[in-house]
Amino acid sequence: MPWKVSTVIELDKQTKEIRKQKVEESLKTYTPSNPRHRADGLTAAVKEDEADPSSGFTAERIYSILDDLIGAGFDTLSTTLNWVLLLLTANPTVQRKVHAEIDDVLGKRQPKLDDKSKMHYCMATIHKVSRFAGINPLSLPHDATKDTELK
Repeated sequence: MPWKVSTVIELDKQTKEIRKQKVEESLKTYTPSNPRHRADGLTAAVKEDEADPSSGFTAERIYSILDDLIGAGFDTLSTTLNWVLLLLTANPTVQRKVHAEIDDVLGKRQPKLDDKSKMHYCMATIHKVSRFAGINPLSLPHDATKDTELK
């Protein structure tokens, strides 16, 4: 799969170049009294910390933070939900098991983070969807190198 990896690397390079241009443009037009977006908020934080050399929060961190925000929020949740709905619709037996576990653990109340550890089938289903579907199209491509049999 070297061709896939080189394509992803090239796309990543192009994305970072566009991001760099936009951030530099934003830095040139930045006004503290008129924050326009996240980059302005990060710029304000950098400018506040410039007086403290030990802070470690530099202009370069703006790029890293923006990459993290964009990567983490790149349509991941809605794509996952779309795939879950599609695959549960195509697999009514799995759908019934997920529904039963939700009813057993939650009943009529709203879910809490603590419920995650009690919902093994739901979590396994979400993980399976994540492996099956292309949830994050900009992540590194991956594939099994050989067939594997469990149990």
